[in-house]
Amino acid sequence: MKVGKDGKLKLSKDERQIGNFVYKNEPEHIKICDINSQMTHRVAKHLNIGRMLEMALKEKKDQYLANYAAMTWLYSNIVTDEQFFLDIDKACVACVNRHKEFYGIKEDITPDADNEILEESKEVYGAIEELKKEE
Repeated sequence: MKVGKDGKLKLSKDERQIGNFVYKNEPEHIKICDINSQMTHRVAKHLNIGRMLEMALKEKKDQYLANYAAMTWLYSNIVTDEQFFLDIDKACVACVNRHKEFYGIKEDITPDADNEILEESKEVYGAIEELKKEE
């Protein structure tokens, strides 16, 4: 994103302006910048939200992209308090619960299977920590 002598934004072919934000489709990331260059946000394409943003760009889901950029900008620029964090956490949990399949959440897992997975994860984490100590 460049600003011409006339004060207008000049976008490259892989950039798209949506409201006060410019999205850029980079090889490994989706980059979002506000038009005043006060905030830049990059999301790796291999993450769920990165895939969602890439799809929204391809399908021209401008309202979704405008909302995402605006919320990211607001979250980055508001002076927060503890209740704000709690409210955001509750909202994120509610969103995940609405889209369990998307996040790979299986409700039919038994407590025993859940404990087994947790123990395996602890063993792997412990092994990683031991390898770090050896370095």
